[in-house]
Amino acid sequence: MLIAFLLLCAYTSAPAFAQQNQTGPGQNANTEAAKTTEAQKKVPISFNNAPMQQIAKFLTEHLGKPVVTNKDVQQIKVNLTNKEPLPLDEALYALRTALHEAGVAIEERERTVHLIPISQIVNRRIELVPPDVDLTTIEPSNRIVRKIIDVKQYDATKLVEVLKPLMPSYGHITADAGTGKLIVVATAEELITLARVIEELDKAEVAGRELRVFPIKNCDVYEVVPMLEKLIAGYLGVEVEAITTAAGPGGPGAPGAAPSGP
Repeated sequence: MLIAFLLLCAYTSAPAFAQQNQTGPGQNANTEAAKTTEAQKKVPISFNNAPMQQIAKFLTEHLGKPVVTNKDVQQIKVNLTNKEPLPLDEALYALRTALHEAGVAIEERERTVHLIPISQIVNRRIELVPPDVDLTTIEPSNRIVRKIIDVKQYDATKLVEVLKPLMPSYGHITADAGTGKLIVVATAEELITLARVIEELDKAEVAGRELRVFPIKNCDVYEVVPMLEKLIAGYLGVEVEAITTAAGPGGPGAPGAAPSGP
């Protein structure tokens, strides 16, 4: 039997900025209040063919760290059009997105920030997120991280092949067959979508069966389902036991989204 899995790649244009509580024992409440005020402060952000030197200056002013620009990105220019000043966290989200579009990633270390080719991010010192950490708490949500995901029922090595078509071009996924863990590099918001797919596949009733993943980008996923059932049954002569849909952040089926049907 064949189980088909559809993924609707739908993303909202405006990110949700959840306030993560990082206050620990002994931390000064006044310091936390100052950080909150800084994040809410509005800053003008707009770049027209801005060189990396200008981007580095903006980052060092607002992140408070020296910025090192990799020689391979020094000639890249960034465009970001925006009319009104934005809260600092939203401004940094927008800039990070523009940098990703230009092929540049931000590697933030304890004392320095590095502007590097996004293709090199897999081999850099990016944050490692353990299995028990909720991805929705990671801010900004377009930060590239390395996430460990536990797989309990499905073969982790086979799951890698299923998930590869859903990975961003710079992303990376590998499996540890001995522990049943996946190690994935992508943005937190992309990882949320991948985690939903894994949750649907990592079930006892699915393990060992044939799976197909079809990313749907330009049409309503719920209109495709009945057509796909007919095509598979009619042309391939295979009974389809189940077709499951999973939406990206902000799409149908995502938390907070409106119901799409009965």
